[in-house]
Amino acid sequence: MTRMMSTSLYIEGFPPAVSAQDLFALFAPYGRVRSVELATSWDGRPLRIAEVRMERSEDADWAIRLLHRSRMDGELILVFRLHRDILPLPPADMGH
Repeated sequence: MTRMMSTSLYIEGFPPAVSAQDLFALFAPYGRVRSVELATSWDGRPLRIAEVRMERSEDADWAIRLLHRSRMDGELILVFRLHRDILPLPPADMGH
């Protein structure tokens, strides 16, 4: 029996001003992005972590290979595969 790999990615370290649309645009060249969710603290401050869900596991692999330990506006970003979804996300098209 083949086990499906998660398509969810954990992203950390991006600049505080980065929006969900910015992350969508960053990951879109690697495959269809299903959703992007930014985490915030209880008072609404950005935590500089996010969950990005790709359409296919292969797309997630490609994004990890090319974006992990890359720089976004001078900040080192880390990209890891999540083995399960951590944030409650509705599917989002983000206009694409």
